[in-house]
This record gives sequence, C-alpha cells and structure tokens, in this order.
Amino acid sequence: VWLYFLYPADQQHLIPFRYGPFGITNYLGVIATLMVLYLLYLSRNTVLKRYGVQKWKRHQKLTYFYATAVVVHGFVYQYLEKRSLVFVVLCIVMVLAAAILQWQGYRRSKAALRLVH
Repeated sequence: VWLYFLYPADQQHLIPFRYGPFGITNYLGVIATLMVLYLLYLSRNTVLKRYGVQKWKRHQKLTYFYATAVVVHGFVYQYLEKRSLVFVVLCIVMVLAAAILQWQGYRRSKAALRLVH
C-alpha cells in the first residue's frame, strides 16, 4: 500500500513521496475518501444543531472540492491506465451530467429566492 504514496526504497529521489501523476492521483483519492467520511459526519442532525446553519453550510460546501478531487482523480487514472475511449467518454458524460444537474439546482434556488424577496 505504501508504494502508492512513497517511492520504493531502492530508488533515489529528492523526496520520498511520489510527486508524479500516479502519486498525486493517489493523494487525491485519499483526500476524496476522507472528505466523504467528513461529509457523512456532517449529515447528522446533531452536527447541524451544534454548528448552526451558516457554519454547517460552509462546511457542506466542501462537497465542491471533493467533487473536483474525484473528477481529477478519475481522469488522471483513465490516462495512466490507458483506458479505452469508451471509459473516457463515460467519465466525461457522468461529469457533465452532474455539472448540469448542479447548475439547474443552483438556478432554481436563486429563482425561488427572488420570488420570496
């Protein structure tokens, strides 16, 4: 497992941490996994009550960073593993679908706020 993040001991590098595309992608994967765990923690009602709505919402917005890390992780791995075009296109379609749905939800919420004011 450590070789996903550190160079083998028999290889000489300035720093032992993998800093090429393979290593960076693995770090992004770990960050994304930790973010999912944190977002699961945030989804509890007790956390919402403890943080208050504004602080809770600020933390929930970390989802955008998480989503970006997952997308970069996915695309770099598609490249590193030399996946067929079908997998790359599928990855692009999923990212575009999620972005479009997110944008539509954002527009609807802004329109609803204008109606209230």
